[in-house]
Amino acid sequence: MPLEIVVCPTVREPDGLAMSSRNRYLSPSHRAQAATIYRALRHGEDEIRRGVKDAGKLADAITAILRQVPGIALQYVSIVDAESLQPKDPVTGEVLVAVAVRIGSTRLIDNIVVDAG
Repeated sequence: MPLEIVVCPTVREPDGLAMSSRNRYLSPSHRAQAATIYRALRHGEDEIRRGVKDAGKLADAITAILRQVPGIALQYVSIVDAESLQPKDPVTGEVLVAVAVRIGSTRLIDNIVVDAG
């Protein structure tokens, strides 16, 4: 089946939370917790820019940010090649940093693409 994947920028709320129909299921306190997702992804991006190439260390740094907030149940942190979506270790080239969490009964996923050089 011929298909083409078109990558578009994620539209975000002012605090960084990715806009999603799932956000309406978040209570006000859960909504505040959810803003941590983007903060954790940006921390991962900062670590890559500082030269972290070990995918495990990078995932640990992102996990540490998410675990600071009670009520966030981490499902995964993944660092993969942005094109093939295969695990990427060491972290080089263009990578997709993705997370999935559960806050209350709502599952939220988000990602960023980073050029790791």
